[in-house]
Amino acid sequence: MKNTVKIGICALATAGLGAGAVAMASGEGTPTREQVRAESLLEGKVAGEPQQCIQLRRIRHTTVVDESTVLYRVNSRELYRASFDVPCGGLDNDTTLITDTNSTQLCTGDQVRVVENPTGRDLSTCAISSFTPFSAP
Repeated sequence: MKNTVKIGICALATAGLGAGAVAMASGEGTPTREQVRAESLLEGKVAGEPQQCIQLRRIRHTTVVDESTVLYRVNSRELYRASFDVPCGGLDNDTTLITDTNSTQLCTGDQVRVVENPTGRDLSTCAISSFTPFSAP
């Protein structure tokens, strides 16, 4: 059985905390609102050991940080940072992320497609390279 998960990415409000740290970490002078939002979501959480897979049914919200990073929130205390080895062209908050999998899990090596809204045109396909869990202590 093949599962297709479409995760719509919506624009997020700008948060004002930690902008300087994000800017320094990204090597840019001014962080994007997605980078600031990601820092806000990760604030106070502790990174765990990298995981091979996460359960699709647990994903409650998706936040695109940049073309190389996506955050999957599973509850208010836990999220996963998915990384791509190569930037996933066109991935931003105005696109849809589609996952085609034969499993109930999203795993490293799985392909995700970036689709343009509203045309449905494929922009890129990328493989997830890692999942890092973050949780509140």
